[in-house]
Amino acid sequence: MEESIRKKRAQGVLVAAEEIDRAEEMANSLIRKILSTPPDDILRVEPLPEYRFRPFDFIGERGDIINKSMPRKK
Repeated sequence: MEESIRKKRAQGVLVAAEEIDRAEEMANSLIRKILSTPPDDILRVEPLPEYRFRPFDFIGERGDIINKSMPRKK
């Protein structure tokens, strides 16, 4: 859903506030689930010898603030 919103915004298409709110509520619901679930039930940690961390992977436009100025219904 977030990818769809980003694509529309990149094309200059207006996105309904309800669509953005729905995507944010889905994200918040997942966050609540992750925070309330025992780590062993959702996480498995194992080494990946071929993985190489690149600190520049985090540079880019943040999706959580790109639509911050979108008007909302009260």
